[in-house]
Amino acid sequence: MKWLSCFVLVLAVIALSHNSVLAEENDAATWLEKGIDLLDQEQNEDALAAFNESVKLDPENDKAWMGIAWACNDLDRYDQALDASITALELNPENDVAWKLKTRALFNLKQYGDALDAIDKAIELNETDSAYWVQKGLILDALGEYKKALLAYEKAIELDPESADAWAMKGVTYFHNSQLQESLDAYKTALTFDPDNENVIGMRDIVEDLVEIESGTSGE
Repeated sequence: MKWLSCFVLVLAVIALSHNSVLAEENDAATWLEKGIDLLDQEQNEDALAAFNESVKLDPENDKAWMGIAWACNDLDRYDQALDASITALELNPENDVAWKLKTRALFNLKQYGDALDAIDKAIELNETDSAYWVQKGLILDALGEYKKALLAYEKAIELDPESADAWAMKGVTYFHNSQLQESLDAYKTALTFDPDNENVIGMRDIVEDLVEIESGTSGE
């Protein structure tokens, strides 16, 4: 019967190993890590599913709620992104990234006043992130506050002189404010840092044509 004892022992080891794998798969931290990996691969639906599993197991994990907000923003589900970011901030109100995620959702929901309040809070917590200042500029531009938007972009460029986003958005705001030559210069600078950006190339070409037309008209 010695063989039977050995067989039972092997089964026990297999069972323990199987249970360990199941426990790992059902661990909130494992689901969170899986969601982050999927988010990096731009598999947003699968990432969202993983983050949802994580919060089922650990509803107090602000990082998992942030993951949900991030995935939902990328999937254009801004109401859900807003709800998730609010939950994350209830758990950790000092998390600047969660404030940025809330800002993104509010901006896309066209709630610009609330978005401005949210990005100001993110900046208060982390004033050295140039991306936050670019986001603030975007919101101010949407509110028609062009001078303030340009100041926000200047701050972003001060923090990161090679920020193609800051230079490109500066070009947008100059364009909205009918400052065509300044807009063109900003777009050209953006392209020195991100030369293959098709959106910026398209806007540069449009503004370049308008500058030529304006120059021709003023020369007549």
